[in-house]
Amino acid sequence: RRQLLLKILTAAQEVAGALQREWPALIEEAHVVLSSPFYRGLTKTVEFEHDEPFIFNQELLDKIRDDEMMKYLNMTKKPFDDIPQDQAIMLEYRLLAIKVDGKEVTEPTNQKIRSLELTEYLSTGSEAISRRLREIIIGAGHFKRLNFHSYLLTLSAVLSALYKDGDFLVVDAGGERTDVGLVKNGLLVNQYTFSLSPKHLARLNEQKSLTISAEAKTLANLNPKHKLWEQGKTDWLDNFKQALTKFGPTESWPQNIFVGAEAHYNPILVNWLKELNFKPVVISSEWLANWCELA
Repeated sequence: RRQLLLKILTAAQEVAGALQREWPALIEEAHVVLSSPFYRGLTKTVEFEHDEPFIFNQELLDKIRDDEMMKYLNMTKKPFDDIPQDQAIMLEYRLLAIKVDGKEVTEPTNQKIRSLELTEYLSTGSEAISRRLREIIIGAGHFKRLNFHSYLLTLSAVLSALYKDGDFLVVDAGGERTDVGLVKNGLLVNQYTFSLSPKHLARLNEQKSLTISAEAKTLANLNPKHKLWEQGKTDWLDNFKQALTKFGPTESWPQNIFVGAEAHYNPILVNWLKELNFKPVVISSEWLANWCELA
């Protein structure tokens, strides 16, 4: 992971420098999207109900936000054990939905209510990594503001803008874990994370096959039907199905699913998901490039 981090920081420095040379003094604000394992995200619903009516205003929302962020920070105190004195910082707090006395609203009503239900998205990251990225990117020259975002929430928002055919699932399996998100009506309403990914399983395959040549191990890891993948496939699908049970009954799961992993592992994931009768669409590097141009 340390080597991966060094590569990311070097790449960030090169990109920031290139932008400064190409468009000097023209770009003041930069947005950095962190992917696994450099953020932790949580979608949750909190409910408040009182016998006595209470005023639902912005002041109440701000207090709830501050309390929720503090709780989540305490849950993710130390993002990386191998970074001395590192601590978690908040990346995002988003209100995805608000219900007042059972009815959906978009903003505080400034009226007395009896029940309040909030669907929230929170994400945290590493203070040390975020600080270093700020030093590198802002230090490149003209950048004055830097905003951090989590990959799953950002990707869900982009897909919602581009994909108009209903609800869908998102799977990000590009790092050492798999993040699964449920998007309904354009909002990331639920998510689940488990500590398995094709990259992780491929490394386990290599450990199991010490007597096989390096070339043969590479070929085996790119072949989804190779026997080395049998147990890994079962474990990953079991975890994936467990994730989906958090999203509701089987009949409510969307069949369309967007999948992103390292390019040579995408066919493996697609193969597995088709066995569960899903309709996977690969988020390729070309697709991401087009997304960046569109954005």
